[in-house]
Amino acid sequence: MATLGLGAPVLALAVASCADSEVEGAAPANDSRTIPSADGDAGPDVSDGCAGDADVDACPNRDGACEHEWCPVTTPLDPDLGLASVWGSGPSDVWAVGAAGSVLHWDGTAWTAASVGTSQALYAVWGTGPNDVWIASSPGVIFRKAGDASGAAQWSSTPAIVEAPGARGKVLRALWGTSPSDVWVGGDLFASAQSSTRWGLWRSGADDGAAPWTGIAPRAVSAIWGSGPNDVWIVGGASGDAGPSSAHTNGALTESGLPAWSAVDTQSTGTLHAVWGSGPSDVWAVGDFGTIRHGGAGRPRWSVVASPTTKALRGVWGSAPDDVWAVGDDGTLLHYDGVAWEASTAAFPSGIRPRLFGVWGSGPSDVWAVGDGLVLHYSGPKARARGAGR
Repeated sequence: MATLGLGAPVLALAVASCADSEVEGAAPANDSRTIPSADGDAGPDVSDGCAGDADVDACPNRDGACEHEWCPVTTPLDPDLGLASVWGSGPSDVWAVGAAGSVLHWDGTAWTAASVGTSQALYAVWGTGPNDVWIASSPGVIFRKAGDASGAAQWSSTPAIVEAPGARGKVLRALWGTSPSDVWVGGDLFASAQSSTRWGLWRSGADDGAAPWTGIAPRAVSAIWGSGPNDVWIVGGASGDAGPSSAHTNGALTESGLPAWSAVDTQSTGTLHAVWGSGPSDVWAVGDFGTIRHGGAGRPRWSVVASPTTKALRGVWGSAPDDVWAVGDDGTLLHYDGVAWEASTAAFPSGIRPRLFGVWGSGPSDVWAVGDGLVLHYSGPKARARGAGR
């Protein structure tokens, strides 16, 4: 299986077919292209493109106009590469990162390519503002933007979390923080040379990014979200590096000065891949087999929520309690309107339906989704889009 300098398997290239993102069947397997995978399965089968009435309805108009809710946007991205994460500080400042060191930036008008100086796969992007953006790849490959010069973003490498054989081949999958001086990064379990404890969540604490990283949770982490330092959620693998896991901290500390984590029952046999909330009492998590869970601070377990898909869901984001998006395998795009989750429509290029890994927006009518070889944009409901009446 191919790798991208991380020792981790890479996901299938999935350039989506020109068909609706209707949900059906079980989660597909992965191939060996683009973004490193947590499961290493093989990708979906190639479709027949725009054949058949349903597929024709799902394609853009002959004049190129897109009448579906989600539309592909032109980027300089190599179509053989995938994007793993998207984040922005506003409608005119959006970043997306992915395979082979791919970095894209949206300035409100167009996507342009940028570089942070690595060919390793990049898994997570997050920031506190336009002049404080973080990108993570592996324990020794983390970048930070601290401003612009001559119109170009200036990136610098931050100190490695650990420099030890035990961290070789490990992946960082999540970034979050409360301020430029309080950044949290999560991923695979690994230990430092000074400790036998294998941590999956690490925390930094200096404005210049030069302070040592401190391990704060012995759990493999897929995603992090919080409303503040006293309300933080993590989802991913268990402390044994296998099985689903979820935990919450209310800011209380243990005797050793680390956050005290309370396990939260996922009520799922599948791993949760993403978490987002509108506030402490309204938190969503999504994962394998179309799993959707809803929770809040102080609850010992996630509530099971009906899902219209069995495809793996890999990203979740919302603008409000009644406006939440989830994305995943086989071009799956779901929306929650405060009552129920429903499938949304998208116009995809001809070929294979993509895996979608990340979703983020600046508001209810400006949402981006990224995945295998493409970027999609949602600008609000469209009258002629199938399912647009939600």
